[in-house]
Amino acid sequence: MRLGVVALDYDGTIAVHGALDPAVRAAILRARERDITVVLVTGRILDELRRVAGDLRFVDAVVAENGAVLAFPATTHRPVPATSCAPCVTPTRARSSTCPGCRIPRSAPASPNRVLQLIEQRYGLAEE
Repeated sequence: MRLGVVALDYDGTIAVHGALDPAVRAAILRARERDITVVLVTGRILDELRRVAGDLRFVDAVVAENGAVLAFPATTHRPVPATSCAPCVTPTRARSSTCPGCRIPRSAPASPNRVLQLIEQRYGLAEE
């Protein structure tokens, strides 16, 4: 089995008292060099996370503010509120292979970067 995506909590998991250990940052870099998508997940407000962690481009994506904000640090996209797509969360009798609301395939991602592609597509962030 090949690992494609890693989601890491910030406080108490990869950071102690708000400080990110340089060895952890280096391990994240090695994972990304192996085409593993790294997502940082935190309850912190995004600006506060930037203040304690510094430049967030060491990860591919950030889910902040307890899931309320989605950010892609290495892109020019501005952080966006993470809203729910009603058809994705509403049970239906006949579930198609694609959500009728956001048109995201319901199947599992096929490649490490597919998760980011799906998130970008869902929130209209795909670069043109």
